Amino acid sequence: MTPAGKGAPQNTDAGAAGAGRWRIGKVGAQTWRRQPTARQAFYQLLTRAHYRTSPIDLRRLL
Repeated sequence: MTPAGKGAPQNTDAGAAGAGRWRIGKVGAQTWRRQPTARQAFYQLLTRAHYRTSPIDLRRLL
């Protein structure tokens, strides 16, 4: 999940939290390695959304 931009598909559901600000898509391992800030933001979101998130989950992402 990344900030929308550059022709990214937009969330058009008016009832969704943050509608139009995010897009959902597949991210490959190379992208995770090249964009550490995106990886960090995603892991922060994951830990806030699910209290059972552990460091092994970050390792699995990579």
